[in-house]
This record gives sequence, C-alpha cells and structure tokens, in this order.
Amino acid sequence: HPVFSPVQKSVVEADPEAFNEMPIGNGPYKMSEPWNHDVNILVERSDTYYGTPGLPDSIEYRIYSTQDAAFLDFQAGNLDVIRGVPDEQIEQARIDYGDRFIEQATGSFTYLGLPWTFEPFKNADIRRALLMAIDTEAINERIFVGRDTPRGFVPGVANGAIEDACEWCRFDPTAAKELYDAAGGVPGDELLLVFNSGAGHEQWVEAVANDWAANLGITATFQGFEWAAYLDYLFGEEPNTDPFRLGWGWDYPSGYNFLAPLYACDSGDNLTGFCSPELDAELETVITSLTEEDGIPALKEAQRIVGDLIPVIPITYGRSAVAYTEDLSNVAYTDFGFFIFVDVVVDRG
Repeated sequence: HPVFSPVQKSVVEADPEAFNEMPIGNGPYKMSEPWNHDVNILVERSDTYYGTPGLPDSIEYRIYSTQDAAFLDFQAGNLDVIRGVPDEQIEQARIDYGDRFIEQATGSFTYLGLPWTFEPFKNADIRRALLMAIDTEAINERIFVGRDTPRGFVPGVANGAIEDACEWCRFDPTAAKELYDAAGGVPGDELLLVFNSGAGHEQWVEAVANDWAANLGITATFQGFEWAAYLDYLFGEEPNTDPFRLGWGWDYPSGYNFLAPLYACDSGDNLTGFCSPELDAELETVITSLTEEDGIPALKEAQRIVGDLIPVIPITYGRSAVAYTEDLSNVAYTDFGFFIFVDVVVDRG
C-alpha cells in the first residue's frame, strides 16, 4: 500500500517527472535504469537496504498488452514466472507444470458495477433481477475453470466473511424475469457493458450478455477499453452510466477492506455511487471496536446490507493461476497475489 512506501520529499520535488520514471524507494531492490514504458522495468539488489538482502541479483519485470502474449513468452522459455495463466490454459497447465503451477485462494474478487444513481439502476429490483439472471456458477465452472461462485461480497480467505450474505446471489431466471417485468425493465431492453480488454474478461462478459438476453430479453452490447483509457473512463469527470467490470484486491487482511473502499458513501473507490448510512454506521463500528474479533458482528451485518441492496454483481472470487520454470526454487506466492521474489533461488544449471 502506498502509505507504507515512503519516498524522499526533496528528491520528488526537485524533479517530479524524473522521479516518476525512476523512483527511489527503500526496499531490497532499486531500479537500475528508468522505466522502459510498455516494455520492462529493471531492478537490481540494493547495497544500502537495511534488511536481509534479496537472493536474486536482479529482476526484470516485463510488460505485456495481453495475458495471452505473456503466456506465450512463458511457454517459449522467455519468462521465468507467469503471474496469470489464461483461463482456457489452466487445465493443461496443471498437467504441464505440476508442482510449479500454483492455485490458491486470494483476497480479491471480480464484479460488475451498477451505476446506482442512474435509472434504471436506482431500482433495487432491477439490480436484483440482473444478478439472478446470470448463471455465475456456470461462468466459474466453464470460464474460470472451477473457481468458487460468490454468495457474498467478501472472499472466504478474509476473517469474518459469510456465505449467506446475499439471498439474491443465486441463479433463478424465473424469479429474475418476474422481478424485472414488475419493476418495468430497462429502457428499450438494451444495455451496454464496459470492461478493460486484453485481460481475459471478454468471455465472461459475453456470457453475462447472453444470460441477460436469454432470461430477461435484454440486448446487451459490450465495449472494451485498453487499461489506461479504461481508467480515464471510470475516474473521469463524466459519471458512469453503464454497468462496468472491475475487481478489487485487499490492501490488508480484513473483510473491512472489501466493504469500506467499494461501498462507503465518501470513498473515492466507490464508483457505483452507492450510499447507505446504515452500512456506514456498521463500518464505523468495525473500525472502532477494540479488537478485530469484537468488530466481526458489525462486519457480518455490513455484508448483509450490501447483499440486500446489490450495488455490484459479484462474478468470481480470486484464485491464483501462476507458474514458474524449473530454473527456480523456493518460490512462494501469497494470498495478496504476489510472488515473494526476494526469496527465490535461481539455478540456470
């Protein structure tokens, strides 16, 4: 988290642009040359680090425009580590890489945000109908290859997570259609879905569109943006008026970190416009409790509030699908979604 990555104020102020291209931090590695945009970032072991030195002499972080391109480079032997095996390659990766393929639950989830302050999404029954019309279990089994289907809004790896947070988090096309029709549907029975392209989201977004067409009679089109353009779209001056794909990974190991950033009324990461004073009161109780365990009842109630009002549609909880080559050993991967590169042993034979 940025607050735990302090930098030298005088150096930043002296030349902000140069600092952005080659930041100076306080970790076990330092950049060996400026950021090579869209290509790579090179770092080397820092000889002034105060703690235990990292084991690799240097690390090259390569930048790819698509997940598929990165995986092809890994298969060709041009990468030591792949941080995201494409979903359609997971079953074969289990066979090809064995113990060097790591699957484990992570503190993250993918969701479809609903612009709460705009019609027709102001209507709670429209939001509930859109959720129940999606066969998320099939999406997780077929597209995400066996991931857990969310029944709530906090992944199970987090303390205090509950699975019964959301009575609407089920596939029920008949009930969805009844709610949808009773609520008046969406104008023209048409919706636009927006998402970031090149990261493997196309298949499940199309599956959502197909489910809405089959179960609600909605014609859903979708539009993909490159990541930088997508951030401009989401955080720009113009408000979001269409359902949008986004994900969230925890900054610290607490269910609170999934609820407060995404749904608190005054949070800068709340991109749906959702606001519930009742939820904010429960979140306040969580963080003012003397211990983490004391705050669990309020944390559970906060999940139920979100689960009833449906500001977003949960699609899948995070699970790693990463691999590394035979040249590496002592490789560890955390439920925060990171390799611990400082401990990796490299043996080129």
